[in-house]
Amino acid sequence: ISGAPGAGKTTLAARLTRSGFGYGGDDVVLVTPDGQAAGVPLAPAVKSGAWGMVREFYPDLEQAEVHRRPDGKSVRYLDLPQQASDARHPVGWIVFIRRTGGPANLKPLAPMEALSLIMEGSYFAGGRTDRKTFKSLVRAVASASVFELTFSDLNEANDAIVRLCDG
Repeated sequence: ISGAPGAGKTTLAARLTRSGFGYGGDDVVLVTPDGQAAGVPLAPAVKSGAWGMVREFYPDLEQAEVHRRPDGKSVRYLDLPQQASDARHPVGWIVFIRRTGGPANLKPLAPMEALSLIMEGSYFAGGRTDRKTFKSLVRAVASASVFELTFSDLNEANDAIVRLCDG
């Protein structure tokens, strides 16, 4: 799952854990030379604007301490009970999320569009990628089905991803 800051990556990842998905991370994914991916499972930081949504399926969030990040955002760290392993996995789906009005909608994206979006949202040491890293990203995108998920309702977004993964 990829998206701009504030798009709902953490909130959706937390919701998906309640549907049986393991948590591999919500901010950092390492792509190996063979195009596989490994999440970096940092504790998910739920921003104050999402506390009400997350409280619905993690009622103990209210007891979590409030932290103020260097960017000024107030967050609570979610203690997820189900952690995915940090092993590498083939990339089956890439889902770019965007909150909009209306029902949840999954729209297929072309691989080149996906690669462009990944490059725009990625961090590369030195500010740019090298040929080897670019080839790794190409392998990851080539092995995946790529979608844009637009949504306004978190549960609808969750259900759309569950249906996608159930085939």
